[in-house]
Amino acid sequence: EEMPEVSAPTLGEAEGHDHGAQATASPRSRKYPPGARYRRFQPQAYRSDRDALLKSEYVNALARDVTAIVGVEGPIHVDLVAARLKEMHQVERLGSTVQANIDRAIDWAIRTLGRVARGSDTDFLVMKGETLKTFRIPGDGIERQIQFIAPEEIALAILHLVEDQFGMFRDQIPTAVVKLFGFERAGPEAADIIRNVLDGLVDGGRLRIVELQVYLP
Repeated sequence: EEMPEVSAPTLGEAEGHDHGAQATASPRSRKYPPGARYRRFQPQAYRSDRDALLKSEYVNALARDVTAIVGVEGPIHVDLVAARLKEMHQVERLGSTVQANIDRAIDWAIRTLGRVARGSDTDFLVMKGETLKTFRIPGDGIERQIQFIAPEEIALAILHLVEDQFGMFRDQIPTAVVKLFGFERAGPEAADIIRNVLDGLVDGGRLRIVELQVYLP
């Protein structure tokens, strides 16, 4: 099902947010601010070590790398954590041994180092005790598909749009959200993910629906 075309709010650059420069806010006070530019973890070349991914005895060092990645990019999908580790340690293939060592390192980062936690969707990793303040728009060469964006980040994008537009038609929201994240159209999978997050916001009382339109409470 193709979603109707809508325009996402224009985003500019300004200073201030842990994850990068925020888009320029409108003059009125916002409860849900515009998106911040995504900031990618930048590995240090001298730390590159193929053995960290290939040998299980390096689990503690690899768990520290996981923590460092999540500290910059969290909430981040576990597949993207694996991609960063492959790049960092110059390993091209994600074979079963490498994947097992990454899974072990993620578990070690959560249970032993104690600074990383699973998000509301357990495919995402977050820093323990940190609260996401806004969603993140493309930046640092990163443009994420919806399935690699945490539900709480999608929720903040929806809330921002509804507040910015003083309410929106429900059917326009999936297309408007993907435009914020750098895409023109919401495919069926992306639209379903966004609708599920929207339904959760309504069920939780953070949004209300009047006929076909969605508003803040």
